[in-house]
Amino acid sequence: MIALDHIVITSANPKKAAQEFAKKHQVVAVQGGKHQNWGTWNWLCHFNNDCYLEWIGIFDNSIAQESENPLIQNVVKALNAGLENIVQLAFRTDQIDVLKSDLIQFGHSVIGPVPGSRSLSDGSTLEWQMLFTVSDSNHPLPFFIEWGEKLPGSDIDLNQQRISHITVPEIDRQYYEQLLGKDNPLANTKLNFGTSFKYNIVN
Repeated sequence: MIALDHIVITSANPKKAAQEFAKKHQVVAVQGGKHQNWGTWNWLCHFNNDCYLEWIGIFDNSIAQESENPLIQNVVKALNAGLENIVQLAFRTDQIDVLKSDLIQFGHSVIGPVPGSRSLSDGSTLEWQMLFTVSDSNHPLPFFIEWGEKLPGSDIDLNQQRISHITVPEIDRQYYEQLLGKDNPLANTKLNFGTSFKYNIVN
């Protein structure tokens, strides 16, 4: 099973960006937490088809600059360039080791699984693993995430809206079709091809 997990959006101020989005779209955004080992923090907006938007920013630039995590490297690069936009997609899997073997068999180089965690407002910790496909393009390929015992948003009310489809760069079509098949069967949303990353929200 492969599903859209979340869309990563860089922001100099995740709280402000998330709250502005929530007001515009009449949804609820919530505080995520801090990734202490990466120097980043986030705000989130959860939808009822089991996916969410993540606005991610940096609270400690020295830690973020030194991170070897490919996602954090992309975040640092984007924010240093003053870009506040979609930087990457995350696809959810429940068999990350099997997926790693498949990607290697397809001829791709991978990084991971990389452990991740962030502290929650109630003092608990959210844990996960990430797997990255090495990409030479300026638009990173999606990374894959497998959650631990606790899922993000499991303790809050979801917005009734859903992300009906996502759009990814046409230039990467071969990768997505190799991964998902030509019908692009993501478990919880549709996938289209275009000139850049986009998403659509419907009631």
